[in-house]
Amino acid sequence: MAASTSKNILIVGGSGYLGTELSKRLREKYRVYATFRSHPFRMDGVIPLRANLGDTDQLRKVVNFSKPDIIVFAAGKGDLPSQLSNDDQRILEAMQTGGTATMLNVSQIFQPRFIFLSTSSVFDGGRGNYKESDTIIASDDVGKAKAAAENIVRGKSVSWNIVRMSELIGRGNGNRTTLLDRVRWNLPAGRRVELDDSRLHSFAVIPAFLDFMEKLIEVGPRNRILHFGGGTKVTEFELGLEIAKKFNLDPGLITAKSNAGPRRSATQDLSLNCSATYEALKIKPLLLEESLDLIQKDLIPSF
Repeated sequence: MAASTSKNILIVGGSGYLGTELSKRLREKYRVYATFRSHPFRMDGVIPLRANLGDTDQLRKVVNFSKPDIIVFAAGKGDLPSQLSNDDQRILEAMQTGGTATMLNVSQIFQPRFIFLSTSSVFDGGRGNYKESDTIIASDDVGKAKAAAENIVRGKSVSWNIVRMSELIGRGNGNRTTLLDRVRWNLPAGRRVELDDSRLHSFAVIPAFLDFMEKLIEVGPRNRILHFGGGTKVTEFELGLEIAKKFNLDPGLITAKSNAGPRRSATQDLSLNCSATYEALKIKPLLLEESLDLIQKDLIPSF
């Protein structure tokens, strides 16, 4: 599979959930290099490169080999558990802030455009419908690490984009099980699925995100924060019920799990206002029903 342009794209976190999908899409138009840390992979049209975000020399070799015109920083939590210990938090911070700073430093000679994939968790969830200009107060450890990395990107890169994303709906890549996987694998077997009912998200589907990223790379504005999400806000629990109904599964097997605690007594609203992004890139937001139609058509041929 040959790239149709000579532009080089380096995807940091290429073996992850988002990195895998981005690699598959962008290889159609670009020469794609994708990094992995602990999960080697093979993909036609994509050149895999081993990279530990804590190893400066290794990252310098990756950058010198790939000579990137664009770097997409898609690294997430990696293999860390959902509940982070103090050691896990330090590892996460090193991956996000340390890894981002190192990638920017070692790639300076090529002056690439740096696209950093962030999260709606940089906000506290107090009111939702967050705009790009709103003050960020992170709601969890991932949000704190991403918020710190955002500041590094804006301070060190001369050509950048920060993309704050709502949660995405899609199939996993074999290394990570997604909400969609849990519902479609467990419900047909009669197994119950417990989903969070304490956080509202403006969920979006992977195909729509890939369309957005492709357009951002081709014609998107530089040096700007962009929000990306869907047009309907629901909790994971509510989303699970809608997925079950869409695919004729038993919604009664889905139960609500509330993560409310001493510091989280009310439902958090982490939905994003994406109107500025829609206007800048001339794209249309998808409501939840439209998103599930897209999943049914493109992602899950049958159950």
